[in-house]
Amino acid sequence: MYWWIGHKFQRAVRVGIAGFATVFAFWGGSGAAAQTAAAGQIWEPVRVATYHFPPKSYLDDGAVKGSNIVLQRALFEEAGLKYEFRFFTTSRIYNELKSKQSLVHAWISIDIARVRPLAMPVKPSIFGPLRLGLIGLAGNKPPAFADLKAQNLIIILGFTYGGYFNKLKSGWPDMNLVTAPNRKSAFRMLKAGRARYLFNYYAETAPIAVSQGVVNMEVTPVYEWLNYLFVSRNAPNAALLHARLEAAAKRIAARNHAAVKK
Repeated sequence: MYWWIGHKFQRAVRVGIAGFATVFAFWGGSGAAAQTAAAGQIWEPVRVATYHFPPKSYLDDGAVKGSNIVLQRALFEEAGLKYEFRFFTTSRIYNELKSKQSLVHAWISIDIARVRPLAMPVKPSIFGPLRLGLIGLAGNKPPAFADLKAQNLIIILGFTYGGYFNKLKSGWPDMNLVTAPNRKSAFRMLKAGRARYLFNYYAETAPIAVSQGVVNMEVTPVYEWLNYLFVSRNAPNAALLHARLEAAAKRIAARNHAAVKK
């Protein structure tokens, strides 16, 4: 759902991060030979695709970091599986998932219609919710989503917002969608009065808002999803991999529940 990565980031991945090679051939070649796993065995290392979405997932001087990365590491280690992360645009991930010889075995996403035919969610989710909302500056509380009127609204280039981008286009044909290349630019545009509101994921956006001098933003929640780790249906022995990860997720969830009860 976040298919766009800025030009500078793409260049950094292509040129500056040799240890995180951006060609799929690095993962053991292409074709059926690279995807063969004996019956009853899981291909390792599990190839986990991820994308640039700080603070949940990002590269820091070549190191894969983020709150979702920490949780994914814990899940694979609980399952006793070797794994490796690679960064791609989400459009590239979707294209790989559609391939019978996909070189993506797992990735994290919200549970939306276009994902389900391609991959199986690992449940229960051990990841926090992704919350979408309308954001305004202090003293400018946004209306409910259904009460939006024709006006300027800032959106981030490439974000589909779990289908809400299409709802904006079809439900408010007179809405002027002002496109920002990234979240920092979006807050600069909001401060400059280019639009009254920004449409984005507000918990993840809050640290960026502060970095741009927006300390007290007003938020009207619109929708929230749970994030899941998805296992590609085209991964070698996908059902076995899914079952192993799901058993691990259940153990983690049970421990977390027990810790909360204490």
